[in-house]
This record gives sequence, structure tokens and C-alpha cells, in this order.
Amino acid sequence: MKKIFLLIFFLISLSAFSQNIIELKSSSIFVNFNQLGISKEMFIKEFGNPIAKDMSYDKERNINEVLYYIEKDKKENLLIISEFIFKNDELIEQKCNFKFAGLDDFLKKISDDLTYIRRWN
Repeated sequence: MKKIFLLIFFLISLSAFSQNIIELKSSSIFVNFNQLGISKEMFIKEFGNPIAKDMSYDKERNINEVLYYIEKDKKENLLIISEFIFKNDELIEQKCNFKFAGLDDFLKKISDDLTYIRRWN
């Protein structure tokens, strides 16, 4: 019974995570984006909700937010992680990182998750 529950939990978690990942066509959807100064509201309206975000205050008590978007190229097994940095709801910076997502990393993550779950039972 526990194994069935764990399998269902894993499949639901994987499905929820993968819904926010953008399928990469030939290049990043952000490759031609060059509108620093755009409002956060307009940015989200154009590109959708981010997969994650960070928030903080700076010394002047301005709100700083980082929105994260992930694009995946299935052929190359490549993840492009784009970061958009907003200060008081205005885009001030764009960054991009690359990660190769291999099967070994995925299997290690599953193993780690199952080990963690077993410790709670």
C-alpha cells in the first residue's frame, strides 16, 4: 500500500513540476526580448507565471524580485534557466543559465526523494 501511495505521489509531483517548463523550439522565447523597464505585470501577461521567484528588500527598502523561467530542449537534454530581476515591479536585469539534465541526475533525485520518504514512515 505504501509503494502505491509513493508512486502516485511521485507521478503527481512530477506532473505538477513539468507543467511550468516551457518546451524549447529552436531558440529561447526570450532571445529577442529586450525591454528593460517593462512592468512586472506586463511581463507576466506576455510570458505567463514563473516557475519560482525570490524576493528581498535592498538597503533603501526597495522590493527586489527575481522571476525564474525554465525552457527544455529534449534533443540536447538542455535546460535554459532565465532570471528576470525586478526592482519595485520594473524589470532591471535579465540573466540566463544553462544546465544539462541527464538521466543519472534524475534517478539520483528519485532515489533521494524515496530515501527521505522512507525515513518518515
